[in-house]
Amino acid sequence: MKKFLGLFGVAFVVSPALGGDLGVPQRPLWSLPTWNGCYVGVNLGGVAGRDRDNWTGITDNTVTNTAGTVLPAAADASLSGSGVIGGGQFGCIAQTGAWVWGAEGDIQYTGLSGSHSATSVGTPTIVPGQISESFNSHWLSTIRGRVGYATGPVLFYGTGGVAFAGVNFSDQVCFPAGCNAASSSSTPVGFAVGGGIEWAFAPSWSVRAEYLWVDLGTIDFDSSNTALPLSVTHNHHLTENIGRLGLNVRF
Repeated sequence: MKKFLGLFGVAFVVSPALGGDLGVPQRPLWSLPTWNGCYVGVNLGGVAGRDRDNWTGITDNTVTNTAGTVLPAAADASLSGSGVIGGGQFGCIAQTGAWVWGAEGDIQYTGLSGSHSATSVGTPTIVPGQISESFNSHWLSTIRGRVGYATGPVLFYGTGGVAFAGVNFSDQVCFPAGCNAASSSSTPVGFAVGGGIEWAFAPSWSVRAEYLWVDLGTIDFDSSNTALPLSVTHNHHLTENIGRLGLNVRF
């Protein structure tokens, strides 16, 4: 057995040299890729979200409209949250020379939520209000263009396009006379921009690291309190920072 293994090892080392001497061409395990074609893949990473909450359009039943001053001072805040992001992507790209371009769509789970609480200042005409604010977002989808430069199996690219998300907001301020409470569940449309680097480690397989900045715009909704009466317009502006790793297979 040991003699057999020894002979096998010698043959393994010598055979390429013999092949070269005999004029047999030596082919690499796989050729450098072209990036033409379509692909499907999965990704996993982290997401950090920020909801900028701003209360405007405040009117109350006092002559001085004091609520318009004391409520924004306590309620205007930046709510932050972070979580895991993961999902899948599908796209198609074409290559001319070293330049690569195409389009991609993805859908993601985003474990985002954040909250804030505060107490507004009391005045002679309005008692302190107990304020609570919150947001959450559990899915995100983008449709983006991709433009890049390939150097052999490595692709550097930028990307940008439209973004959609499922987002929930909730605001409340309570006084002894009653509460202003309102919420919104919507699918805002915004944009996503970013870039990344992708490495083809096999003929049909590649891995990549990618960053995206997502801006989902401002969502507005109103609350009212007939006991005071008091009305408020609630403005929420949600952005997301995303870093993720992906695995693609081309076909």
